[in-house]
Amino acid sequence: MNTAWDGEAFESSLRTAEELLSGVRRARVALWSLRGAEGALGLLALAALTTGYAAHPGAVEDSGSVMVPTLLAGLAAVAAAVVVEVAVARRLRRRIDRDRSRLAGEISMLREVLVHVSVREGWSKSRTRGARARIARFSIEGKGSW
Repeated sequence: MNTAWDGEAFESSLRTAEELLSGVRRARVALWSLRGAEGALGLLALAALTTGYAAHPGAVEDSGSVMVPTLLAGLAAVAAAVVVEVAVARRLRRRIDRDRSRLAGEISMLREVLVHVSVREGWSKSRTRGARARIARFSIEGKGSW
């Protein structure tokens, strides 16, 4: 155990972990929102292509004056979905994975030092229970929980 741990360092580390957890949760909400946007863009692409063909089934054999704009609209929607995935969603997933890994290390360390710090500094039972309760919010077993 690192003897440099004291109550102040413990509290600071726990606050940092709580901020990381909050950031991970916000990033997961943003990722789900992006997934919704990607789904909507996919449906838009499908709707554009289906509507264009259903409205003018003979347009494929004709000059394509109706199909070209609908095909372009569909392709633009697919391209937008790809850009969202590549530019934003992947970056969010990497951030979530990085922060979750960092959280696992922080919480593991906090669990190890809690008893030592609380005994050494003579924490009250309520302060120790409070610290345990704050740490308990981080479920390492259930990776999907945070």
